[in-house]
Amino acid sequence: MPVYNKLVRDLIPDIIAAQGKQYSTTTLDAVAYAVELRKKLWQCFGFLTTRLIQYVVW
Repeated sequence: MPVYNKLVRDLIPDIIAAQGKQYSTTTLDAVAYAVELRKKLWQCFGFLTTRLIQYVVW
């Protein structure tokens, strides 16, 4: 089974289970959640920055 280590929204595990797939989740404490959320925000920021640069160049 692949390992993704991603933050997921509330209903995603239910959707995966409804498809008959196996998964595992971990509930993070506040500090670990803040760390992972910061990583996700920087990932999104990088994506948006790249898109903006592409838009300006074109």
